[in-house]
Amino acid sequence: MAARALAILAAHPVRAVISNAEVSLLGPDDNAIRRAQTNAVGEVVFTDLPIGDSRFVIAAPGFIRKRVTVTVRGAKERKIETMLEVDDVGGTLVKP
Repeated sequence: MAARALAILAAHPVRAVISNAEVSLLGPDDNAIRRAQTNAVGEVVFTDLPIGDSRFVIAAPGFIRKRVTVTVRGAKERKIETMLEVDDVGGTLVKP
């Protein structure tokens, strides 16, 4: 059975990709158990994910942090795309 993998693309609402965004895989206690940064085309890949729900937080300077829950169902790589909103006020809001 192939390793389960999830590719995440972080993008700006006008479809521009966001490189160097930090993507954190959260554990049951909401602490980050794995971290990675998006590459030049805004992508990051997490491998060997368990079947079921995986929760992530995506953060980049100038954008509102975003939480994403993704359900992993099988061995195939799955790609998701998520849009980050511009942080006009410079706060630390977290978008559910």
